[in-house]
Amino acid sequence: MMRLASILCVLGLTACGPLNQGSPLEGAVTTIASAVRGTDAQQQPQITDALVNADEILFVTIRNFGTVTPMTKDTVVGTRETWISDGGATVTLEDGILVATRGLGIGLSGADTFGTRAAIRDGGGTVQRTHGYVDVLDQTRLAEMECQVTQVGSEEVEMPRGTQTLTKFEESCEGRRLVFKNEYWIDGTGDIVRSLQVTSPELGFLLLEKA
Repeated sequence: MMRLASILCVLGLTACGPLNQGSPLEGAVTTIASAVRGTDAQQQPQITDALVNADEILFVTIRNFGTVTPMTKDTVVGTRETWISDGGATVTLEDGILVATRGLGIGLSGADTFGTRAAIRDGGGTVQRTHGYVDVLDQTRLAEMECQVTQVGSEEVEMPRGTQTLTKFEESCEGRRLVFKNEYWIDGTGDIVRSLQVTSPELGFLLLEKA
């Protein structure tokens, strides 16, 4: 509860009292706060019981629009997690890799990304990706790409639980329909705790940060 209150305090979504001052969470969510403050009050995340009681929160930032949506874990099947917002929008991650979005606009309807996670575990490699998305004409499109996963090195990253030393990977993908670069930050346990991942040509990139 205190952890969430500190996050919400910095975001400007709740009052800040003495207990929230000087929290190590404050600096870590500065970039999230700037995006939220740039939106109208009606667009700002609503504080629900699910958020207050959550053990873990996923902040989803749509880079093209500067909007931030906090999500809580909805379902877990093996290594596949689906996170949900108060408004019913969802993102689905397969071992930390984005495989689907719902309710965020013209996003990612499905993806084959198993090679990416394996390459990250192996320290890099060349993999194949397939994305499915619905275009502006409401037609399902498939995009196939070849991707190069590369380990960049260690970085000090401000996270909601404080500064962490994370290992950064980049995934550069190129195909006939899509060309993009995803970025992943891995903690000491091998989990992807921060990432910048593409969805569709229309929606663009999502910044995903666990708190």
